[in-house]
Amino acid sequence: MTHLRHLTSTLLGLALLCTALKAQTPEQLAQLDPKDIYFQAWLYTKDAEDLEKKEDYVGAFTKYKKARTLFDTVMVNYPRFKKDMVADRQKLTTDAMEAIHEKALAQQKEQSKGISPLLELPGNVAKPLAIPDSIKKNSLETKEISTLRGEITALKLQLSKIPNSRSANAAALRQAIDRLEQKRAYLASAPLRDQIAELNNEITKLRRERDAMEVSRDQALSAQRKTLRQLEATQRALATAREKEKALLATIEEQRNVNGRVIKGQQDQMNDLRAQMAKKDKLLAEANTRIKDLAIQLEQSQSMVTELKTEREDLLKERESMTTLLGLKENDARQQLITQNVGLSKELIEARKKLSLINNDSNASKNQIIKAKVALETAKSKILSLQKENKASELRLADLEKRLKLAQSDLLAGTKEDALHLERQESELLRNVVKRLQVQIKAQKKTGNLLVAQATRMGIKDEAWSQAVDQLTEAYTPTLNDIEAEAALSHSVTNRISTTPAERLAAQADLQRLTRDLDRVAHRLFAREDFQAARGNLELIIEEDPGAWPSMVNLGIVQNRLGDPSEAAKNFKQAILVAGEQKVPYAHFLLGDAYYKTELYPEAQSELQSSLSMEPENAKAHVILGNIAGRSNDYQNAEFHFKEAITLDPTLHEPHKNLAVLRYREKELTEAKVHYRDALRLGAPADPALEEALDIN
Repeated sequence: MTHLRHLTSTLLGLALLCTALKAQTPEQLAQLDPKDIYFQAWLYTKDAEDLEKKEDYVGAFTKYKKARTLFDTVMVNYPRFKKDMVADRQKLTTDAMEAIHEKALAQQKEQSKGISPLLELPGNVAKPLAIPDSIKKNSLETKEISTLRGEITALKLQLSKIPNSRSANAAALRQAIDRLEQKRAYLASAPLRDQIAELNNEITKLRRERDAMEVSRDQALSAQRKTLRQLEATQRALATAREKEKALLATIEEQRNVNGRVIKGQQDQMNDLRAQMAKKDKLLAEANTRIKDLAIQLEQSQSMVTELKTEREDLLKERESMTTLLGLKENDARQQLITQNVGLSKELIEARKKLSLINNDSNASKNQIIKAKVALETAKSKILSLQKENKASELRLADLEKRLKLAQSDLLAGTKEDALHLERQESELLRNVVKRLQVQIKAQKKTGNLLVAQATRMGIKDEAWSQAVDQLTEAYTPTLNDIEAEAALSHSVTNRISTTPAERLAAQADLQRLTRDLDRVAHRLFAREDFQAARGNLELIIEEDPGAWPSMVNLGIVQNRLGDPSEAAKNFKQAILVAGEQKVPYAHFLLGDAYYKTELYPEAQSELQSSLSMEPENAKAHVILGNIAGRSNDYQNAEFHFKEAITLDPTLHEPHKNLAVLRYREKELTEAKVHYRDALRLGAPADPALEEALDIN
């Protein structure tokens, strides 16, 4: 029975993963059972209420918004379905949205403060904010649908008045009605299609980001192993050098006892040995620092991989719920899964046979052997990926069953004797939906049992079918090479196999997708202050694409946050060089800031002036230039830059604080106090020493 239960979830998973709802037409979506749509909307409201209790107002508002969209869909597309009950739910949901709207906006604003200052790679667009400034009562589509319904009603009335239903006029009216019905169905189904399309897009994006993050994590793991080997070699070399030092010291001491002096050659040898030991000590310290950084990077990378997996799994659960509750799965999807496994088993069998033939062929080239090995590993990888998704699908199905039971409990507990008529009506409707869905899931499981039994019988004399059933039930689980072996194989393939122009174009497209995915995750890591992992992602982007100057700028920003402005300056400088004729004032500003932090003031001044020549409204550049002028006692120029910064950005507190210091130097205490208080008002930390000097209580 375990295998049969596993097949059931596998079958459901394929319907989800392979069809992706692409077979659903607007008409099919528009003709769904309104009770199912209503139930899905009700589940969204329950999710929203739970999130609201946890004070996740952005998440709650988003769920309420999805719920109201579905309630609107029912009202618009099924105007005769329990109109009062649906209207009541529409109002309750809108009221709930309005009640938390201000809190959601404030929470979104607070969250946006942590938005990464990193540059976006071409093709990557920042995710739009979830909470709108206002709540729309009615959408444009609703008005269009109402208009269409009126036109359809009018045409049907005209059609009913034509005595001859077979006349040309009647046929023309029927065609016009069909066209309007199709348009109305398309508009009415738009909210459902949009929600599912949004889920599909987000699920795909998270999967790609997770895959990219795993590449970065594996790269860090490989670097860690390499650094550990280097550390061990350095430790051995240092131990050997210490033994030599000990022996040489003994020789020198013996020589001193014999003739009271040390031979110059021996002293030079000792000096050289100690110089080598000092270098080894430095290498040892660098290796230890690198290992420490890589350990942090690995921890942060794995944490992000887990977070991306969890987010994707949550979205898959939501989509699983929608597709199951709304009946959006194809009837033959279960059979498709078995067919897909047959295809994978054939691919695996053929890959094995080909590798065996090539290994037995003395004339086979290295390229042929490598390609055959890659084909075999690829076939195994596909099977493992499908099995992983099947397991996840099984868990999602169990989660859905659990959720239905909880919903049933909530509905039973919420039914009161003195409940209003609409409340009792809704509760009864929802309980009936839950019961029907529970029966439906049991039927799907039974169908799965029959299918796997049939597949088993078919596989008795067929190697591919037998292999497919084993894959479904996990009686066969392929093993892949470890990370280093796979990396070595990949390196061999890259370096020894010639590629066609089409393969090169495909590889270029894959590279662009990988770098965009890595870049998006780097932004998330930066926002979480996981700077080591963000650095790893950006270094990998630059390694794969040496022309990615925005990533060089971003890497410099990360290195600044890691407290290494010297390394940051190198990346800013390289970014400016690679950008060529493109104007990159931000990079010049950051380079000037990095030079300032490393006390290279003339270089800092030059870069900041270059930045202002391209972007004159950069107030922070003026602040740093004012600081540089102040350090060289050029107080007049410092004052100019601080005042210019205040003009360009009145919210900055630094120039006010610095002007307070300048005015204190000039004994203009009244004006100094004004600037100091302005600085405090704008968020500057208190300066007890300056307050004492200005006699501020």
